[in-house]
Amino acid sequence: MTNDRSEFYILLLLLLYLIVFVQIFSRKTSSSIILVEIAALMLNFIYGVTFVYPLYFGFTDILPHIHYATIIAESGNTLPESMIFYSKFPLYHILVAATAHIMNMNITNSLFLITAPVFVVVLLFIYMLYYLISNNKQISLLSCLVYSWSSEILFHGTYMVTRVFAFVFFIILFYLLYRINVDTNISNNISNNISNNIRSSISNNIRSSISNNIRSSISDSINNSTTNRYLKFLTLLFVFSIVLAHQVSAAQISILFIMFLICEYLSNDHGYISATFVVFFNVFFISYWIYGAYGFTSEVVGQHLTSLFYKDSFIMQYNINSILNENLLNLLFSNLDVYVSLFFALIGVKYLISYQRSKSKGAFGLFSLACFMLYFPSPLKLLWKTMELLQFDRFSLFVFPFIALSVGVGIYIVIKSLFTDKLKTLCCIAVFLIPLFFSFVSITNSNTNSNFIYEDGPRNYFTQQEIDGFNYLDSYASSESCVLSDYFSQRYFLALTSKDYLCFNYLNSSEIPGSVNYTCNYFYVRDKAFEKDGLYFGVPNTEQLYTSSPSDYQNNSLNNIMFTKNKIYSNSYADLYLNCKYSDYLNQSVNIDSDKNVLNKSIEGAF
Repeated sequence: MTNDRSEFYILLLLLLYLIVFVQIFSRKTSSSIILVEIAALMLNFIYGVTFVYPLYFGFTDILPHIHYATIIAESGNTLPESMIFYSKFPLYHILVAATAHIMNMNITNSLFLITAPVFVVVLLFIYMLYYLISNNKQISLLSCLVYSWSSEILFHGTYMVTRVFAFVFFIILFYLLYRINVDTNISNNISNNISNNIRSSISNNIRSSISNNIRSSISDSINNSTTNRYLKFLTLLFVFSIVLAHQVSAAQISILFIMFLICEYLSNDHGYISATFVVFFNVFFISYWIYGAYGFTSEVVGQHLTSLFYKDSFIMQYNINSILNENLLNLLFSNLDVYVSLFFALIGVKYLISYQRSKSKGAFGLFSLACFMLYFPSPLKLLWKTMELLQFDRFSLFVFPFIALSVGVGIYIVIKSLFTDKLKTLCCIAVFLIPLFFSFVSITNSNTNSNFIYEDGPRNYFTQQEIDGFNYLDSYASSESCVLSDYFSQRYFLALTSKDYLCFNYLNSSEIPGSVNYTCNYFYVRDKAFEKDGLYFGVPNTEQLYTSSPSDYQNNSLNNIMFTKNKIYSNSYADLYLNCKYSDYLNQSVNIDSDKNVLNKSIEGAF
């Protein structure tokens, strides 16, 4: 039985996106209702992934985060100092552990339950930011819809790890900064108007009427000043939250702030993001790295800086090979939404830069244009030093809200330009095709096992039978054992088992380093996944995709202990093999689904 969602579910989502799209262009547009609908669609998709599959793991970082949150929940303390990567950045894991206690749930369900609404709530701040920039409800709502159906956002909604947590704080922080400076500009304008009114007053009657306006203006100015104090306090709170949520996101966010300051300077528009704040932000997170998280800084940042200047590798050769070996049709379809987004984004950027010569829109237009190199395919994504070392691939999430704004503006302009008597039919077709196309391609490219048009590698969730196999191995293997498995299974063994195994994602036990001492060699293979989509094996960070085809057996590329007499566990989705001096006792294949007693007797006799 498969847990994959049906084509009917995907088509239903497409229909709902189309309904929301049409509502945006209707005469009576209720922003609050449409925002609720978009948020509901996002939650439906996220929970439709995380709670449908027995254990969804995305790119596998979810697995160690479950482990870290479990430690906090069971001990009541933050992570020990030995876990240098996250011991000083505990905000995410504390949230998950606290939710588990409050809701009386296990950590896995707690993580998926609480992170989805936290991720979706940012939609409200994105809408308010878009409205401050465009002063147009339709553009703001359309950009929010583009944001919500993006494959980048759909995937990270299901895969909300610590850096995605920092992304949520970043968007809220950016809105607060922009709002503070907008209110400040309004207060300054009010003060200038008061001065001008006083100077221009001539008679007593005019002074009397103007005094009422002055009182009203002063009242508005005081209200704005009070509001700004609260907003500045929240700004500081979210700065602390970003630094405590993820180790390196603060540095990447700092780069984006600096880029925006440069765009403001080039557009001759200053004051929407304060340079003083950017300096404070950098001083704060660097100080925390040095004085609060020195273990992380010396271990990780030091190594990265050394590699940055002395590493010989320059071009990501394995990325180039993967592109050359990729099926051309699959490669085209998997990036189709990106190509079409680029077309609309260019239209939107031109509009933002030139529309009524509005400087604030020009700054955002330039910033969106600068974000193109961090989101769309570019030479930067072929360089090892930018992608692997400096993690430029993670910028895609941080910059996408600004890309979504330019895409939304571009779609709005195209639709409005078609609203003529001569092109009315073409406009109606566009209204239907644009949301259907974008949402369909984005959903199928979201890396959430929605690819029913083409195959896109191994699935990123475990079935219940595979989890049963993990638990069985954890029950019978000793801590000194060596476990060989695919990359995804290896991540599970390292994070969610009760014993410390020597884990390698090799196909052959002969590849185990000679310096490694172990008592038994286990090989855990997920048969169904191996046969259908293939599994990743190989040296870390350069894993190759292998499938269990007849040629693999003939070429001896499969593990050399995969014989019937070595099989100690089997179900419909996974097999477990044992290679040690006791394996001679296990001279028959035992199927756990059909005869658990025979298996238990065999194990007892062997050990």
